Amino acid sequence: MNLFKNRYVVIGLGVVALLMLLNSFKPMWQRGRSRPSTAPVKAEMPVAAPAPVQLASNAPAAHASTPPGEAAEPAPGIELARVGWSFDGAPHRDPFQVIGPGATNLTRLHPPVSEVLTLTAIWWQSGIILAAVNGNIVNEGDTVKGFRIENIGLEGIRVNGPDGREQLEFDPTVSLRGISFKLGTGLNDSFAGAMARLEWPYRVVNGRTNDVRVDPGWHTLRGTVHQKISAGRYLVSLDEKDRPAFAAKGQDVIIMNLRLDLVDNDTLPSIECKLVGSETYESLSGAKTTVRVLDYGIDCAPPKETIESLKRQKAFVLQQRREAKERRIRLEMQDAEKGRASAQFMLGRRYLYGDGIAEDEDLARHWLESAAAQGNPDAQATLLVLGFQK
Repeated sequence: MNLFKNRYVVIGLGVVALLMLLNSFKPMWQRGRSRPSTAPVKAEMPVAAPAPVQLASNAPAAHASTPPGEAAEPAPGIELARVGWSFDGAPHRDPFQVIGPGATNLTRLHPPVSEVLTLTAIWWQSGIILAAVNGNIVNEGDTVKGFRIENIGLEGIRVNGPDGREQLEFDPTVSLRGISFKLGTGLNDSFAGAMARLEWPYRVVNGRTNDVRVDPGWHTLRGTVHQKISAGRYLVSLDEKDRPAFAAKGQDVIIMNLRLDLVDNDTLPSIECKLVGSETYESLSGAKTTVRVLDYGIDCAPPKETIESLKRQKAFVLQQRREAKERRIRLEMQDAEKGRASAQFMLGRRYLYGDGIAEDEDLARHWLESAAAQGNPDAQATLLVLGFQK
């Protein structure tokens, strides 16, 4: 029986379509009826209007009360007309994006130089000063990722980038169980490179963070991929010399959550996995076999106490470097006073760029001229450039 030949079915479908069409015009009718009336309405009792929701800002807080005789200023809040919001419609744009980028929130747009560049080395030689930044050898005046190298000092470099002038210091690496990495402001970014290594010790198995070096049940495995079951899941034939006690001779195992893209007959490198149980699988021949299952785990950040220990380790290294820098500056001052031309040149550059000491152009010129008078070519070249700049 064809339903569309039944006139009652056709009439019913037509009525439904008409109702849907009329319903689509409902918002337009509501907007036409929701205009405020100019006629006064007498209320029995005055009802206080709810206070508008105040947006979080850096502006000073408004006064709690208004003196008598003065007009009360409207309380700060979300202006619905400003953000394009209507009660029976949709926002023209995100209503919370009211305040645009300003001088006080540039950090939201541009990360600091310490999160973009990494300083690993500085070379001071007569006639040239170089630095290693992000694996590249740079000179003063070069630009790396939007940051112009203005000055290469003895312990850091000064750059000019989107947020203006910034100082990039050596960021010491810390060691976690033999794995060295930088401990920056963002912990996830700090551990990203180290976690990419197969020997990273912190992994989540069955919802619990494990340390493969300490927690029980972890085994070192090595072998050959017998079959790729699915992404990250492999049937592996273990090497006889590295076979753990739980696996019988000639018995394969299933390894799960392995973040390596392997194919059949590939060599499995040495990895640590945790024994989590057993599983029955169907081989290519159709036979069902029960084998042990091991979990490589999901890499994760270290526990909180480990992170705090790393922070203390970094703070200790930074403190040592600050003390070494202060000792170096004191020795340079002593050597400069004794008439050593190289120390006078270095001290002059420090005063010139504010490298570790307060910037002072007069003292910079004094020490540079003292070094140049003794024939120091670097000081003579620096004075020549300063002379052209004037």
